[in-house]
Amino acid sequence: MVPSLEDFEQEMDEQLDDAQKAFRERITKEEKRLKDACDCNYYFTVFFQNSAQLYEFCDKFGIDRDLLYVDGRELAKQFNKALETKDMAFPKIQQFNKDYVARAREFQP
Repeated sequence: MVPSLEDFEQEMDEQLDDAQKAFRERITKEEKRLKDACDCNYYFTVFFQNSAQLYEFCDKFGIDRDLLYVDGRELAKQFNKALETKDMAFPKIQQFNKDYVARAREFQP
C-alpha cells in the first residue's frame, strides 16, 4: 500500500508534536535549573542573647565554636533529622591544561 499525502501529513504532525513536547520538557527543566542556580533563599540566621549561650549550644551539638557558617545538612544530622531533598548537581569543571598554564605563565605582554 502506498502512503497517501494525508498519512504523510499525520506522521509529520506526530513528529512535530513529539519535538514540541521534548522542547517544552527541556524548557521546564532549564527553568528549574535556573531557579535553583539563582535561588538565594537557602539560609537563615540563629542568634542568642550572648556568646556564652552560643558556646553552650555549639558544645551541646558538637559544632566548632569558631565556625561562622554551618552546613545545614550536617546540623540536621545533629538533630537526628536527615534531609531527604537531594543536593544540586553542579557541572563538572575540567582541570586546567598544564601546557596552557605553562604558556600563559611564560607570556609577558
